[in-house]
Amino acid sequence: MTKPSISATSAETHEMSSKIEPPSFGTYPRNDQRPYWPQAFRPVIFLMAVALALSAMVMIPLALRAGKAHHALEVTGYVGGLSMMALLSVTALRESGFRHVRRSSRIHRIHDPRHGDGIIVPMRRGLTAPVMIVLLGGAVYGVAASALWFVSGNTSLLPDGRDTPRDALLVAVLAAVALLLSSVLFSIRIEIAVRIFREGIERHTRRRIFLSNREFRIFLPWADITSVDAEINADLARHALIGLRTAGPIPEGQRTPHDSDDRIALLAHALAAEPNTLVRLLQDMKEDPAKRPEVERLDSADLLRPPPLRKRFRMARRRKGSR
Repeated sequence: MTKPSISATSAETHEMSSKIEPPSFGTYPRNDQRPYWPQAFRPVIFLMAVALALSAMVMIPLALRAGKAHHALEVTGYVGGLSMMALLSVTALRESGFRHVRRSSRIHRIHDPRHGDGIIVPMRRGLTAPVMIVLLGGAVYGVAASALWFVSGNTSLLPDGRDTPRDALLVAVLAAVALLLSSVLFSIRIEIAVRIFREGIERHTRRRIFLSNREFRIFLPWADITSVDAEINADLARHALIGLRTAGPIPEGQRTPHDSDDRIALLAHALAAEPNTLVRLLQDMKEDPAKRPEVERLDSADLLRPPPLRKRFRMARRRKGSR
């Protein structure tokens, strides 16, 4: 099996740079369609998603029964638990392999006054919002469960065998921690957009962390890009990253914490496009200038249409079996 060629900075450069440099990058030959980041079906996590969904469904009749009895606080707790379980189920389903099922509608053709027509690849939905909903749902459930116990001695929201004052207090503390974490997440906002043009690639990043607001925008012409590398470190497979190597140093003010002296990092795992499809498109446009005008077509967004999910599962199994 052909090994991907690996490129890395020297040890001296790595020590001098304070930026994050993933340890292993590479490219496959153009006729080699092996995925850099295999999308395998994970049955154990899929069963976990089903179990979480069933747990959420169990809370529906409980909430309805509490509503008929006019127990508002109990209904509030069940609604919070229901939202937490439902979002955890969706997250587990995605982690089991059911992601990028089709091309995202957020990927579309754009026109830029400076660079002409192209494709925009924004961040995918559901990065921080589900986590915040899970935390808030858990907090609502915890507050309701502990309040019911301390106010009326109602243990309906507490787990069986965990209905002592100490347990109720612990649930209240965990709810407070969840509220604190959700408020911290709310104060952090990161937006990334990658725009692909005939002339080159533009990355636009906005970062709001508490009261600090920073914006990074950089455009790399194809001529300035020496290679388009995919991270192939197996330990970081779920955090796909594409490195755009440049011929010269990148100005400090245009770098994000994930960049280095001569590399721009595209956080592919956070983008709306399927990572393998995106990196293949960028590599093809870098290596073959005749393909670059394709991003100006009316249906150019279809260039980022991923292979069928069943095919991706099959390719992941083949790759695992060939090791």
